[in-house]
Amino acid sequence: MSKDSEIFLKEMGERIRDRRIKLGISQIDLAKKIGYSNRSSLIKLEKGEIDPSQSKMVALAKALQTTPSYLMGWDSENKIDSQWGNDSANREYLADKPDLLEIYNDLVGNNELTILFDKTKDLEPKDIESVLIFVQMLRKQRGMDE
Repeated sequence: MSKDSEIFLKEMGERIRDRRIKLGISQIDLAKKIGYSNRSSLIKLEKGEIDPSQSKMVALAKALQTTPSYLMGWDSENKIDSQWGNDSANREYLADKPDLLEIYNDLVGNNELTILFDKTKDLEPKDIESVLIFVQMLRKQRGMDE
């Protein structure tokens, strides 16, 4: 493997790891989402020791709510359209509220809910918190969260 390829894979692995940590996803959870049977392959991927297939890059980007171009370093910014408005501001605001951040991650990553939450893109992080608290309350009422 050439030195350039090694650097590329290492930087890509760092982007994958950084994005996973930012989203609060464990290695084992991400490994399962992208079809690895255990986390050892993901660890190697994050260290830049393996080159993922095209289908794995697409699965990684989807699971990490970003684009393959960002993970590969072709885009310097994490450009992803969110029906929830400013994703970074929302995550920063919810950082000390792990239960709400988990709900946020589930909802933002669910493309089937896009139309339902289309009107939230103009809300401020404090307003997003109110929506998440409401969703949390409904889930508890229905016995979905104990």
